[in-house]
Amino acid sequence: MHTCPECAEDTEIELSADEDILEAGTEEGLLTALDANNTIKNIRLTADIDLSSTAAAIEISKQACLDLNGYTITFSVHAPTDQSVPVFKVVANGDFTIMDSVSANEEITENNVTDTTASYHDGILTYYVLQTRNNITNKFQHVATAAGLITSRDDSNADAIVTVDGGKFQLHGGMFANTTGVRDVYVNNGSFTMLGGYLTGINNSRLKGRGGAVSVMNASTATISGGVIAGNRSFYGGGIHITSSEPVQIGGTAVISGNTAD
Repeated sequence: MHTCPECAEDTEIELSADEDILEAGTEEGLLTALDANNTIKNIRLTADIDLSSTAAAIEISKQACLDLNGYTITFSVHAPTDQSVPVFKVVANGDFTIMDSVSANEEITENNVTDTTASYHDGILTYYVLQTRNNITNKFQHVATAAGLITSRDDSNADAIVTVDGGKFQLHGGMFANTTGVRDVYVNNGSFTMLGGYLTGINNSRLKGRGGAVSVMNASTATISGGVIAGNRSFYGGGIHITSSEPVQIGGTAVISGNTAD
């Protein structure tokens, strides 16, 4: 069985019982596990974690895989108005994966309502998907209740949950909801791969708001082949904003639904 950071991009990952795993149930434990001097790559949450108010990002400069394990990380970033500070920052040599070994609960019902605007509230995302069978198109309502969740407190102004600046980031599972910030994932100079999970909860109509869920800029690459991007609002690119000079690929089973650009 593969360990998390070493999986191929199309592999469903799972932490093996025979691999070294650090369990973290406190803020101090999580920070220690992610420290570059800690050689253990795999981290599993054992409790909800409330990250202290901070004006500095948690820097990832090693291979690390964080299994949310059905728990919630709540954060509050207090950054100066002229600075962009994320929760996690993946820098050169950093290879960061976030997964959730506990699956979100998703209920699907046929619902031919007129208003198909996606919405997020307190760990629950509602979005709509069109499906055509035998030349008949129907709308299906999806209600996803998060298991593992990373979300902001009301007083936070984080630029992103994860910023990639020279490293690599893979999202395999869990729900991101930076409800009081600019975006969920900011790829400034590096690579982003989304194979699962949910990016939602952005409601940012400020001029600074580029890419409610994902912003891909400069010489960055992105592959979005799974997961859901829904229920986001931003000034540019409600779901995804792209100005990168490098390829951005979107396909597979990825769902992008109900996002709004002002």
